[in-house]
Amino acid sequence: MTLSRLTPLLCALIAALCVQAATPKVSTRRNVGKPAAASPAVRTSASLSHAADFDTLCVAPRDTLCPVRAAGYDKPLNSRYETLHLTNLTDSLTILAVGLRIDYIDLDGRTLHSRTAEVRTVIPPLSTRLGRFRSWDSQQSFYYVNGRRPRTDRVTPYDIALSIEYIVKEKKKSPQTVDN
Repeated sequence: MTLSRLTPLLCALIAALCVQAATPKVSTRRNVGKPAAASPAVRTSASLSHAADFDTLCVAPRDTLCPVRAAGYDKPLNSRYETLHLTNLTDSLTILAVGLRIDYIDLDGRTLHSRTAEVRTVIPPLSTRLGRFRSWDSQQSFYYVNGRRPRTDRVTPYDIALSIEYIVKEKKKSPQTVDN
């Protein structure tokens, strides 16, 4: 085949691929192929149909020197991950990881599970980052009580007690010394 015969064939093939890539996916599963909705930074009860659908959980530091605040914990029923916002309260320290002590408690006050989870994310000074870590709920049968309520009744709500155990900070670079 010559190049003049291949050119229309290649153009048709490229056009077909472009049309296929631009066509939205059709699925019978919910929310597949739909772009994720951007969550507003501040939610008020006037902007929500149910004010209890969202929670901001702030951790009170054990002492005044705690450089990190944790807020906005969430774990939907079918999620394999837990998320929360971590804020670096210092003006000069870059944080590389935060160790969290999490106690999972059912609505009767019984401890379901306890663990220390390390969230590795770079948090520049005076900044907030979303921390994401694997969930303890491997069977996806628990949901956070202040999160979105699932449609099924065969699941267990839980609450958490959260504290910051440790932080990993960036090493300060030592000044170079010059020998004469």
